[in-house]
Amino acid sequence: MKKKLATWKGTILSIMGRVQLVKSIIHGMLVYSFHVYFWPRRLLRLLDLWIKKFIWSGDVLSKKVCTVSWSVMCRRWSERGLDIKPTRLINEALILKLAWELITKDTQWSILFKKRYFSNGRPITHHFKSSVWSGIKAVVGTALENSLWIVGTGERIQFWTDNWLGEPLVDLLHIDTDFHGLLRGTVSEVIVNGGWNLHAALTGYGDIKNRMEAIVLPTAMLPDVLVWVHAPDGILTSKLALSFLRTSTTLLPWGDQIWGPAFPPSHSCIYWRFHHGKMPTDENLRKRGCIVVSVCSLCMVAGESSDHLFLACQFATQLWHWVGGKLNCVIDRSSVDTLLSCRPARCSSQVSDIYITAILHTLHTIWWARNSLRFTTVTPTLNSAKIRIHSHIAMSGNVSTGKCLPSDFSFLDSFAVSPYCRRVKEIILVLWKTPTAPWLKVNTDGSVINGLAACGGLFRDNLGTFRGAFYCNVGAQSVSYAEVHDIISAIEFAARNGWRNIWLESDSTSALFFFSNSTLVPILLRNRWHNARNLGIQTVSSHIFREGNCCADKLANLGHSISGELWLDKLPEEVKLDFYRDRCGLPNYRFP
Repeated sequence: MKKKLATWKGTILSIMGRVQLVKSIIHGMLVYSFHVYFWPRRLLRLLDLWIKKFIWSGDVLSKKVCTVSWSVMCRRWSERGLDIKPTRLINEALILKLAWELITKDTQWSILFKKRYFSNGRPITHHFKSSVWSGIKAVVGTALENSLWIVGTGERIQFWTDNWLGEPLVDLLHIDTDFHGLLRGTVSEVIVNGGWNLHAALTGYGDIKNRMEAIVLPTAMLPDVLVWVHAPDGILTSKLALSFLRTSTTLLPWGDQIWGPAFPPSHSCIYWRFHHGKMPTDENLRKRGCIVVSVCSLCMVAGESSDHLFLACQFATQLWHWVGGKLNCVIDRSSVDTLLSCRPARCSSQVSDIYITAILHTLHTIWWARNSLRFTTVTPTLNSAKIRIHSHIAMSGNVSTGKCLPSDFSFLDSFAVSPYCRRVKEIILVLWKTPTAPWLKVNTDGSVINGLAACGGLFRDNLGTFRGAFYCNVGAQSVSYAEVHDIISAIEFAARNGWRNIWLESDSTSALFFFSNSTLVPILLRNRWHNARNLGIQTVSSHIFREGNCCADKLANLGHSISGELWLDKLPEEVKLDFYRDRCGLPNYRFP
């Protein structure tokens, strides 16, 4: 690998070009081996060191003085990083996926490994001489801790040692590990006639009874499924494994805005390095022990620092004033973080790209002018710098994928950018319509606020009369989970009230797809979905724009204020205005 990096002509590529080379080639060369073997940590650290040197200098043997730390480079784009995956993280994620496949699949290799290295469904702790098992053994505990059995028939689930209650029963009862191998039995042995049959002494311990009551047993013969609890479909992929092992930091608004198809990565990299204070200016070189005589090459007045060169230098100040005049704004040069604040709060996406690209190209041009004076015989002038910035803005604006409005034409024309108009949609009149007898229409909606989900629904008959409503708190789930939970709750409430013809209406088209493809249902709701579909309720579904679904939307918001589920026989005050607007046939409008 070291020879491969050394033979590439890294010096003819920019820093971002070498980053892309590492992501696409180096990581791809290692993936096959990483899928099977757990590499030594020392070797992976050495490999990361070579990659870092190659990115910054183009040579694995040369070390640059002024560089951003490796941990920052490995952060996501939105976290001020370059989204480089450390080799150690890639290796651990792929081995975690391998461990997951071992415990969930019944392929030839997994059956062989389970017979050799597992006992009673748990990995054997003593040492085995194996190049593959040694890596799996290190992460199989993580795979088991983040997996959950969805109870079907219960025939595949070990009653004592498998995790089907949120934690293994041996852990809830604090049973010593020496006795785990003596505990036998499956969950199917305690399921009788679709219900639980356990001794009161066991269910009365701790919260075991509550955990068991929260499990929905299927009315049909569904298989037991081991799922990854952090995946909507319960399947652990390499991407999910990497995301699970990767630590998150604070998200920044500009983190992923400066990287896009309209912005040359080498120009965005200047802003990124400037923000981290790692531009190789005289100030930073002195901090790292280099003895240099510092003077700004552009103004020859003050010593060179990053803030002076890019923000306060006379040459830079004239460029910023000129760019601000072109953008019809005043650019705040108090710090690097305030440069992008000149962008309007509300503007079209193509205009937004113009503002961002103007800032990036101006910073790059200042750095180009400085380097030209120091390392070449070219003497850049203020006029040549303006022409350079203008041409780069025109290039970026014309390759931008953003759209504009007719009012932006004159602004874009000043930068020689062709406008890409957004297709103007007509204003749509939205009406809630009553169902035909004997159908009852239930409007449903889900809501997520600060990562917490809730849902609600409203039943009305063919006269628009209120027949009942509900809302519930779903907890830390996604909006799609809340939408499906809402539909299931609506069917269950209809069955309790003896309503056999239900018209489900939602503003989520994706939620309605679950009727045609039940495999899309979140795996944690699998049993409830199958049970609800077997209640004998005849259902039809339709879509309505959210402007006509206001009652359900407000009920979903009320769900955040409670815990659990609440059925209402009386129309709540918060919904009355929208309810009577719907009943009177008053329209709402959907604006483009």
